[in-house]
Amino acid sequence: MIRFTIVASVLLFQVAPAPKTTIEGTVVQASSGAPLMGARVILSRGAGPTGAAVPAPLPVTPTPPPPTPPPLPASTGASAGGAGLLTSTFVIQSVSPTNGPANSGNLPSATTDSQGHYVLKDVDAGVYRVTFAANGYVKQDYGQRSLTGQGASLTVTAGNPVKNINMTLTQTGNIGGRIRDTSGVPAAGVPVQLLRATFNVTGQRNFQSVESINTDDRGEFRLFWLTPGRYYINAGTPPGPANRPTPFGGGNISPNQVPGESFSYAFYPGVSNVNQAIAIDLNSGTDINGMDFIVSRQQQLNVRGRIVDTRTGAPPASVNINLAYQVFSGGGSFSVGSNYNPTTGTFELTNVTPGSYTLSATASDSAASAGLVDPAVRAKAANASIPIDLLNSDLENVVLNLSLGFPLSGRLIVEGNPPPSLSTIRIQLRSSLNGAITNSFGGNAPASPTTNPDGAFRFEGVAPGEYRIALNGLPPEFYLKDVRYNRVDALNQPMQFISGDAGTLDVMVSSGAIQVDGTVFDEKAQPAAGVSVVLIPDQHRDRTDLYKNATTDTLGKYQVRGVPPGDYKLFAWDTVDQFAWFDPEVVMRDESKGKPVHVLDSSNQSIDLKIISGH
Repeated sequence: MIRFTIVASVLLFQVAPAPKTTIEGTVVQASSGAPLMGARVILSRGAGPTGAAVPAPLPVTPTPPPPTPPPLPASTGASAGGAGLLTSTFVIQSVSPTNGPANSGNLPSATTDSQGHYVLKDVDAGVYRVTFAANGYVKQDYGQRSLTGQGASLTVTAGNPVKNINMTLTQTGNIGGRIRDTSGVPAAGVPVQLLRATFNVTGQRNFQSVESINTDDRGEFRLFWLTPGRYYINAGTPPGPANRPTPFGGGNISPNQVPGESFSYAFYPGVSNVNQAIAIDLNSGTDINGMDFIVSRQQQLNVRGRIVDTRTGAPPASVNINLAYQVFSGGGSFSVGSNYNPTTGTFELTNVTPGSYTLSATASDSAASAGLVDPAVRAKAANASIPIDLLNSDLENVVLNLSLGFPLSGRLIVEGNPPPSLSTIRIQLRSSLNGAITNSFGGNAPASPTTNPDGAFRFEGVAPGEYRIALNGLPPEFYLKDVRYNRVDALNQPMQFISGDAGTLDVMVSSGAIQVDGTVFDEKAQPAAGVSVVLIPDQHRDRTDLYKNATTDTLGKYQVRGVPPGDYKLFAWDTVDQFAWFDPEVVMRDESKGKPVHVLDSSNQSIDLKIISGH
């Protein structure tokens, strides 16, 4: 018998550190192109672009990897059976994970020299974000296309220096002014907010709080190092619970200040309606002063009224009363001193800060115990909500009629090839005002019902009012073709729902949606990555479902799906805030640069575009 013995022996594990590298570049001033000394360059871990209009990760051109360390000397010997010793040598190379080790907070940083040059040393392989900051300049990330946009990630490979990561920083601006009361006396401690208009996916304009401060003893305020852009100024005491900490406005509050002072809520140049406010265009490196206006000192007010349960015609035995409010930093709801008399149904809310609210009342006793409603809906409490405005005096004779809402039945009709399942398509009712979708804060929007296999659906608890119809879960090859409520158009105009109306809602979708695709080219006729491509209708621009958008990939290609037949314009913006295309001013500014598109049913189109720059 011949015996073979093979012995595998690992003589040594060697851990070789991964080669590190450097990132370097230059920072200059946007206004003059001169080098910017003293700018901070900060490295942080990043996993790729996050914004809709962000370019794809920018890889560094690879170079050949460093040579593998020479093998360790082999060792020989003999086994007891006389066979040769089989040896193996292992070299283990350590590479940091791209999403950062536990000590990712200790990444290198640098400061630019007199020539604006910087070097980030000892950088491990990975994916990073590079941030540039300097006092008096807008902080920006590498790959950022606009001052308010998102940056791009930078992929670094081991041992390969990264050069020419340059940045041009834009100077900030400042805004200042003075607030007085109606007597001309400087108003101290008034909260002041700087607001920026934004749009959401439904096309609704919102206002975002950018900076905040309180006026000093001279009634003056100064907001400094602001990113250039269009702003609005708001001052005064926001609606909400009285004597609560101010949700915005920081610093410069003296302990000797009279507590609990309240000021009217106003927008520059002193109007109470934000739609009448004057916008302020802040350019780079400018100081805008004289933003003065007047606010009045105000007292807490009261709300009085009566509550009726429409199911019985009598006041509810017990009720919860709330005020919902909305401010630019958020919102909420609260209960105040509500003196409710169940015999007469009268109530009084005391010490309410002036402002706009949604007043809501909900019967807290169970309607089911009285056997007043169908068992299927007994669990839902009767309620009512109405908007109110508290201005200069108490609000009297408010009437809240509690009900369970009303049912609304309808059907989903499919034109063309049916989708695999109708149950995935949900019909939504969105509250609107004069056709524009609104925030129904404090209200109870009806839940979207399930669509049955035959297309039937039924809303429960719909409150009377104005609504826009929207669909959720519609396949991309389909589009919303028609909506009729009681045979009246409810697609190109809002639906008016009246209490107790027995009408039906007919929603038609078609499988004839088309696709528009193509390539976007920059000024040098090169494919442009990370560009926002937006398809905007020529008519019915209040219908946000007709707006379609996409972002070009690394090859500059885009694809827009689910487009209904009609006439449109295509825009390709290099820098535009998300959903800013719902702003009529933005579209009007570039209307002539849009490319006309005539879309026919089930006829896909390929259209190349030239980038729109200068935003």
